[in-house]
Amino acid sequence: MQSQREAAPCKLTPEHLERLHTWIVRFRAAWHLIRKLCLLACLAYAFLAVLGMSLIQGLAEHVTVLAVANYAPPLLWLLPGLLLIPMVLVCRRGGAVFALLSVAGWWLLFFSGWKTPEKLSEAVGSGADVLRVITFNRGQAQRHSLRPFLAEIGPDVVALQDARGRSGHYRTDPAYAVFREVREEGEFVLLSRAMVLQQGALTGQNFQDPLGRPVPYGARWVIDWHGRPVAIYNVHFPSPRRHLGSPGFGRMLPQLAALVYGGDSQMDAYWRWRVDLAEDLAARLRRELLPWILLGDMNTPPRGVIHSLLLSTGEDLHLKVGGGFGHTFPGDTSNPLALAQPWMRLDYVFSDRKSWEARWIRLEEAARSQHLPLAAELIMNAP
Repeated sequence: MQSQREAAPCKLTPEHLERLHTWIVRFRAAWHLIRKLCLLACLAYAFLAVLGMSLIQGLAEHVTVLAVANYAPPLLWLLPGLLLIPMVLVCRRGGAVFALLSVAGWWLLFFSGWKTPEKLSEAVGSGADVLRVITFNRGQAQRHSLRPFLAEIGPDVVALQDARGRSGHYRTDPAYAVFREVREEGEFVLLSRAMVLQQGALTGQNFQDPLGRPVPYGARWVIDWHGRPVAIYNVHFPSPRRHLGSPGFGRMLPQLAALVYGGDSQMDAYWRWRVDLAEDLAARLRRELLPWILLGDMNTPPRGVIHSLLLSTGEDLHLKVGGGFGHTFPGDTSNPLALAQPWMRLDYVFSDRKSWEARWIRLEEAARSQHLPLAAELIMNAP
């Protein structure tokens, strides 16, 4: 009896080998097709994402679909790329990797609003030349107190929005006793250590209530800043919230279809009206003869036509001396598409370029109000 069994003879016939060869050839063809599709998907995503972000940068508010998209969490632009990463890792296509990296780089450098933190420079002016400001939309403040931030910053001027009827509180609260002036103009309140010389409302063309009465979108004060008059603009543009939901999409989709078929691409009347408000404000700032500072809730992201109009008149302090994204809204959110963090920069400090040198700008990150308080320090240039 043999101790070991003889090996079974190979039963692969020429037909089996032919089938195996055919299967391998088909698998290789399918694999090459998958790699090509992966590359094409990444290239298409890169083209469409960069094109979309570029159009929003330059034309938001001119086309409704771009205006609505401007308010979406910026991370949404990176989501398709994240979904493509597993396929790219499996297929190992260098071109696909380059395409994804290109989108991420464009998003970070040109679209997201991220700013490399600046090293804090030494103040070049005297104490009389340094002006500290705070802007805060206290609507939906959710009982957030401004006092800790106030004590930390020690501002000379505080501009408040959505503060109608609150001036009496600030006049009697000991925490605000350092402010010589407490002025109210509609929903706008100004707290100032310096004397207020002038006060007036800002109203734009076609900005009226249902009864046809003009509604201010801001207020202008002139303060006596160490013997030199300074104009303080406190602005609150209306929220586009109700035009971003289903009513907004109802107007957006027909216009998008018109664009696809070469039809009329004029903007929605509501967005045209918002641009008109920005143009009215920009024209006022261009005519302003005094050194000026603009503070407030513009209710527009730092992209598009409105932001470009404001940049044409003065300096956006976040772009000059800010750091990070500078998002100020919404301060209390659980939106997973924004990683439960604020995703829009709606609150701003602008200044005229010839009169001021910005030193720093930062927000109160620990605040849980809908809008985060924003503080800045400026140095007045020699006349």
